[in-house]
Amino acid sequence: MSTTQENQPLSSAPEPVLNIVIHALEKGKISSNFKKPNKNVVCRSCPKATWTIDSGLDEGTQKLTCHCAILHTEKWNSDDDRPNEVTLCSGPFKE
Repeated sequence: MSTTQENQPLSSAPEPVLNIVIHALEKGKISSNFKKPNKNVVCRSCPKATWTIDSGLDEGTQKLTCHCAILHTEKWNSDDDRPNEVTLCSGPFKE
């Protein structure tokens, strides 16, 4: 059976803390008309990720983006037909 560094089974590992924007979206505290990242996207809980909701040029349009402070690039964008969904990254562990 796989274990975490604390020798706990993975099934009992604590749920990662979500970014405040992602958390608010999932709880329905922010209304949105854009797609959201899948649950397996690691940027959702990465402390180095900056999630923003930007108003579009057309009234009533918004987009959700994620900027990575480690890679210095946009890693997720709701306007993309097939957004790059990072599922494994060592970024949060870099100093």
